[in-house]
Amino acid sequence: MTASSSGPGACSGVSRVSDLMSPNPVSVTEDVLVQTVLDLMALHHIRHILVVDRERRLVGLVTRGDLTHPSLGQERSEEPAFHGAPVGHIMKRRVASVQAGCCTGEAARYMFRTKRGCLPVLDSERRPVGILTEADFLREFMRAGPGCSCAVHEDDWPRPARLPG
Repeated sequence: MTASSSGPGACSGVSRVSDLMSPNPVSVTEDVLVQTVLDLMALHHIRHILVVDRERRLVGLVTRGDLTHPSLGQERSEEPAFHGAPVGHIMKRRVASVQAGCCTGEAARYMFRTKRGCLPVLDSERRPVGILTEADFLREFMRAGPGCSCAVHEDDWPRPARLPG
């Protein structure tokens, strides 16, 4: 699925994907090892890496979730063969994408409805020019949103006393 605007001015007065996306996304080719992808995610503090072919066209996507054990939510560190496998063996090949001129609202609705954490942003030749992630929307909300005097507390709420027994 590729979302695109329906013509010039289709998003007039509304922000476009190009306004929020992270440009120049990290990408690898299918032959890169899973361990290298894990290292890149840690180095760049990201959860999504695009997989491209030799012409730099999108062929897949690898997410942090793809690299964790499905039932334990832990890295597959107990599977040495997994870390030495090419990323092409585990990547998602059917990847939804969006064009830079698409309205951010439409991209957000699609991501929310389909529970996707990102959308690669592609040019007309399917080459990545950016990536739109949940974090991009949160960053924009924090930047544009009004201030507030509330605070988020990390796990310091009083808990009810346990009943003996």
